[in-house]
Order: sequence, then structure tokens, then C-alpha cells
Amino acid sequence: MDSFEWNKIIGAILGTLLLVMGVGFLAEALYKPIDGRGEGYALPDPAAGANENAAPATQEAPKSIAELLASASVENGAKVARKCQSCHNFDEGAGNKTGPELYNVVGGPIAHKSDFAYSDELKSLHDAGDTWTFDNLNHFLTSPKDFAPGTKMTFAGLKKDSERADIFAYLTSLSPNPVPFPAVEAAPAADAAATPPADNAAPAADATPVADAAANVADQATQMASDAANAASDAANQAADQATQMATDATNAATDTMDQAADAASDMTDQATEMTSDAVDATTEMASDVADAAAETMDQATETVTDAANNAADAAGDAVMNINDAVTSTDVTLPTDAPAVAAPASH
Repeated sequence: MDSFEWNKIIGAILGTLLLVMGVGFLAEALYKPIDGRGEGYALPDPAAGANENAAPATQEAPKSIAELLASASVENGAKVARKCQSCHNFDEGAGNKTGPELYNVVGGPIAHKSDFAYSDELKSLHDAGDTWTFDNLNHFLTSPKDFAPGTKMTFAGLKKDSERADIFAYLTSLSPNPVPFPAVEAAPAADAAATPPADNAAPAADATPVADAAANVADQATQMASDAANAASDAANQAADQATQMATDATNAATDTMDQAADAASDMTDQATEMTSDAVDATTEMASDVADAAAETMDQATETVTDAANNAADAAGDAVMNINDAVTSTDVTLPTDAPAVAAPASH
């Protein structure tokens, strides 16, 4: 594989990593708490032109948490909790999301999850030994920023008493040992000597429809914000999954390519080793053949020299015998002191 192919693979991996990092930055920007943005919703002013001399409307005393819980519904609380599912898990062991897991939270210590980064205010409440009583939960879910200034939770709160009571009932059910609801105290006796309103006083304006309308608007806006957050979270998760899959595919492709290159290199090494072994065997065999041929040539040369020496000796002996015979046939008298010529030994 040439360098251009490697450059493409490395570029794909780096591009995928950059995409994953970009998606993480985008998700962090979407879920970053926004501080100092003021009131979420402003209640409408009373209708203009109201009779200044009208007697003030009788204010109904707010219900205690015990009275709210007396009519709470676990089923309705599960429906209300859907607004929180984009940031929280409710199942045991499901783990944290943008917010901490909320299983077995009622009656437990504030900032109960050791593996979650709470705001400093909630940490200080935890260190002070505060727990999630129904009163603390009621205060917190009415306005998280009022209960814990500087909290990372961006949720504006639940303005309806009935919704808060329902979700308290639902959270209480998510425990192996549910905390019992507080008992409802007896209502104080009505004041029989109450002064009747003046005859010329205008009837008190009923503020309940206005408050309910404002609460409905707030709930609708909260639901829209929750839906938008869920959609953004889903999009971010899909983008992250796609980026992760692309990175995995690129890594697998690079791994396959490296494996193929390693296999090719191993095959080439095996071939080179086999060729070297064959060359060594061929060289050794040729050297052995040359040595055998040289030895055979030496044997032949030695035999030839020996045969030539024997033939020369035989010829010399024959010559001496011929000379002696010639001398004898001519009756030549040799001096007595002449040395006798010895016939060479025959071979």
C-alpha cells in the first residue's frame, strides 16, 4: 500500500475524531445552564379600572404539603415525570444523565449521588446533613433557583400544587422503603365574628382563572422547552452515534489494511527465506560435486603417474638386459675391477 492510501485512512480517522469533538461541544452548549435571565413568566396585571373602594378578595390559605399529598396520584405523577426524563433517570441503577438519577431520592440526603457534580449550594446542604423532606422537595420544585441559588438545574419549576404533589407521590413509590406521607392537621375554626363586606363594596375579583391561565402557559412553555431539549438531545445522540460508527468503520478499515500489509510482508519474508534456503542448498550441493570431481581427478592422475613410472622402470630393465645380452654375445672381456651392472628389479 502506498503513502497516499495511508494518508487517506489517517485523514478519515482524524476527521471523525474532530466531528465527535464538535458534537460534544454542541451538546455542552445546548445543556449549559443560563444564569441571570430573570423571571421566566410575568403574570398579567389586574384589569384596569377596578373599583378602588372594592373590598379585597378573600385569600385562601395555601394548602400544606400534607393536604396536597392526601390527594396525590402516583399515576399522574408518572405522567408529570415525563417532563424530567430528558435529564434524569428514574430506574434503579440506570445512572446519571444531564441530572442525577432520582431513584430512592425522597427522604435521602441532598446531593445523594457521589458520582455526580452538584452545584456548590447543594453540596453545602449535603455537608450540613439536610435531606430531601417533602417540604424541601416542595420548595425546590416550586423554584429550584430560589431553593439553591447557583444550581445547575435550568428547569423553571412546577407551579401547580397538584403536579408537585403527584410527582412527590411518584418519587416516593420509587424506593424499597417508601417514606410515609405526613398526616393532615385539623383546620382551625372559622372566625364567626367576621365583618361582613360593606354594601357598596364591589365583589372581589376572582384571581384563580388568571393564575391558572398563567400556570398553563408556564406548563406549556416548560413542555415545549422539554420537547426541544429532548429533540436536541436525540439529534446530538444520533450525531454522536453516527460519528462513533464512522470512527469504528475507519478504524476497522485501517486495521484490515494493516493486517493485509502484515500478511503480505510475512509472505514476502517466507518467500525470501525459502529462496535463501534453496540457494544455500544448491551452493552446498555444487561444492560437494566439485569436491567429488576433484578427488576423482586426483585419483586418476595418481593412477596415471604410477602406471607411467612402472612402464618406465620396465623399459629400463629391458634395456639393461638387452645390453648384457649384447655384451655376452660379442665375447667382450670386461676388466675384473669393473663394477657389475645389476639388473633393475622388475615391477
